[in-house]
Amino acid sequence: MAGVNFNDNPPTALFDGQTYLTSFSPHNEGCSTISDSAGNLLFYSNGEVLFDRNHDVMPNGQLLGHISSTQAALIVPRPLSSRYYYVFTTDAFFENELQFGFRFSIVDLCLNNGLGDVISDYKNVKLLDTVSEKIACVRHSNGVDYWVVVHKFFSNAFYSFLITDSGINEPIISNTGSQHGNILDPSSIFTSIGQMKISPDGSLLALCFSNTSPSVMEVFSFDKETGLVTNCLSLPSSSGEEGVYGVEFSPDSKKLYFSCNSFGRIIQYDLSSGIDNPTEVINSQIEIFNNGIASQHTFGLQLGPDNRIYAVRMDATYLGVISSPNNYGTDCNYSPIGMDLCGRTGSFGLPGFIANYDYSNNSNPCSSYNEEKLINETLFYPNPAKSNIVFSENVDYYEITNFVAQKILSGKKKNINITNYPKGCYQIRMLIGKETIIKKLIIL
Repeated sequence: MAGVNFNDNPPTALFDGQTYLTSFSPHNEGCSTISDSAGNLLFYSNGEVLFDRNHDVMPNGQLLGHISSTQAALIVPRPLSSRYYYVFTTDAFFENELQFGFRFSIVDLCLNNGLGDVISDYKNVKLLDTVSEKIACVRHSNGVDYWVVVHKFFSNAFYSFLITDSGINEPIISNTGSQHGNILDPSSIFTSIGQMKISPDGSLLALCFSNTSPSVMEVFSFDKETGLVTNCLSLPSSSGEEGVYGVEFSPDSKKLYFSCNSFGRIIQYDLSSGIDNPTEVINSQIEIFNNGIASQHTFGLQLGPDNRIYAVRMDATYLGVISSPNNYGTDCNYSPIGMDLCGRTGSFGLPGFIANYDYSNNSNPCSSYNEEKLINETLFYPNPAKSNIVFSENVDYYEITNFVAQKILSGKKKNINITNYPKGCYQIRMLIGKETIIKKLIIL
């Protein structure tokens, strides 16, 4: 296993990652990593385990994703916070038949002596049963919040979850495109496999089905204000595109790339005319690489922070690199030996990231008034509570929501009755002057 250090120019290989230390070794697929605004590693995950910046397993870091899921994990910062991070996971079909579904955990970087750990009450919380091995994410049009998108298996439904500083909202559901999986067709399990990406400008979403014949390649319109997925364009597949696995957009969102298992092929589409002009898009297909050897495969594709697209090749000691991905055809300058892994080998996947993420998070998450001074202050009591909650005089306003950010109640009253609300775990968002404090509440 190898990593890539983008703090160097050109990027260099890293050898200290630990994602292979799991139940599915040595060929791992999905993983995700996050750094601070200075490029320092914060933590990473392969869907099964969370590793801190020292490459040790977090004490409470066992997750219910699977390393053999195409996009097993995705790390998303909590909006307006540099302390808390969501870790979303998907399960694998072959190993677990997607049984653990789509889940999230919350990492607090101030736990574990500043190395980070999972908050126990926010660990492996299920959001959706039986999803494909795909996660994509992009900022909301407001520039602050995030959309996290998954696809329900045995359906044609996209679920777009809005992530705000108050939590995870009820999903926006879009029924469009091909159905993923057919409960009456055992071979349809392969439709769970393959990447899904949102374009850097947030206007398009693309995915593929892996190892089907013919393969499925689709591109859609995505609305980063509403989370809706619409306007499906199905890209025709020939025998040469069997086993499509990787998907990626160019930095300018006008070129779309797919990687194919057979012959390590990479193909490109020009989206400049818009997907509402299907003939132009379909006719623009061009092969930018074919190694001529059926047994040599190209799998995951990922746009890097240096605006180059990286391609992982099974058991190869180099990553392929598309150096000029905004250019059409072979002018995109693809090299199958674009980055030397110095003896380490690639497998199926590359780390997944938020589309066009700018790494604007604070590099010192535990130093602010909000996240240090008030963390132990009694702002409301009792907790757990059965009948009433009393708020501190310091609390100017509060809002109580459940796990998926449905508002239960809000206001300024200091003593409230909660006997009519279901038992369970809730979130309280409190305004204290100009500071926003988020706490957990248990109703018994």
